[in-house]
Amino acid sequence: DADAARFPARYYKVAPPPILINKTTRTAGGLMQIDLRETSAPWRAYEGLRAVVEVSGDLTAWTPLTSGVIKNGRIEFSDADADGIPTRFYRIRASQ
Repeated sequence: DADAARFPARYYKVAPPPILINKTTRTAGGLMQIDLRETSAPWRAYEGLRAVVEVSGDLTAWTPLTSGVIKNGRIEFSDADADGIPTRFYRIRASQ
């Protein structure tokens, strides 16, 4: 930072690392689980992170579906519309 000498304190906002998904499964009770474990990134870094699950049918237009906290390397959620749609994509992003 070239201007650092002129200021007694500097503050920087650090973005969380991208969240990598290992697998998505549907439980017998109808809950969806996104598992972050065993990816190339250390999933423990996401533990306790508040995240938004987004859904898409074409990988272009994304809609927020729900939000939650990552616990034990996974996030669980319901997707009531999943049964009637042949192709469904999910992604996770950190929320504020």
